[in-house]
Amino acid sequence: MEVTVVPFGQVNGKSADLITITNKNGLQVSLTNYGCIVTSLIVPDRNGNKDDVVLGYESLEKYLAGHPFFGAIAGRCANRIQDGKFTLDGMAYLLETNEPPTVQHLHGGSKGFDKYVWGYDIEEKADVVRVHLHRVSPDGESGYPGTLSVTHTIALDDANQLHFNFCAHTSKPTILNLVNHSYYNLAGHDKGSVEDHELKLFADHYTPVAENMIRQGK
Repeated sequence: MEVTVVPFGQVNGKSADLITITNKNGLQVSLTNYGCIVTSLIVPDRNGNKDDVVLGYESLEKYLAGHPFFGAIAGRCANRIQDGKFTLDGMAYLLETNEPPTVQHLHGGSKGFDKYVWGYDIEEKADVVRVHLHRVSPDGESGYPGTLSVTHTIALDDANQLHFNFCAHTSKPTILNLVNHSYYNLAGHDKGSVEDHELKLFADHYTPVAENMIRQGK
């Protein structure tokens, strides 16, 4: 396993780094501690040809200019909350409705977890490297209750497995739904449409959505 860390830029006076992990098979993942963004994932195909299979940018400036959550963490609550409203333990909360087409709360608001520089530690072992990204979200941030201590671990091992793990502790009841928001094109990120891709899900149930993208059912 090989790890490199290089400067990626500045965000409000804080340094963002670009961390690249390469395993013994040549599979390589790059990520930045700004928004926990996976910027690239270079993988070999069955013939050993390598390509980048996630959408992303080569510079921090392009991410700062705005993007559709390419490779970033989405939170505190990924997906949509209808009308930005929820009730918890009898207390009503009103969040920002930051998605104009649906007028819903989306991915934690206009300054969700993807808009912060995270602290991080790197754990190196013979067959796996883990990057532990961490930050504390104060009580009331983006309208959510509870001080939340979050650790998001991104890891690559020599078995060609990419791992995304999330751990959080809160000071009071809250809602939480964290996810990595990468867009994948298995032909390569610059190789056209994914309309010929086939996906098999081993699931007993799925949740349909309404026209406003709000989930239906339980």
